[in-house]
Amino acid sequence: DVINKYGLNPKCYLTGDTIDVYSPSTYHFDHIIPVSRGGSNELDNLGICTKQANLAKSNMTPDELKAFCQKVINNLS
Repeated sequence: DVINKYGLNPKCYLTGDTIDVYSPSTYHFDHIIPVSRGGSNELDNLGICTKQANLAKSNMTPDELKAFCQKVINNLS
């Protein structure tokens, strides 16, 4: 199911970086809506992403992550 959804050359759904599926230590499957926020473990709620992006996202939703990143960018500008 995972290969059918993401293929052999997936891109991180958060950063757009290419993911090497043969190097599992470099990527994670992220709960798009975190389980702690009511998200499910269903395949539809999982996104493949780089390890770094997933750790940065933590338990935020994608919209919350985007707002947080914009706040950081604005502060550093």
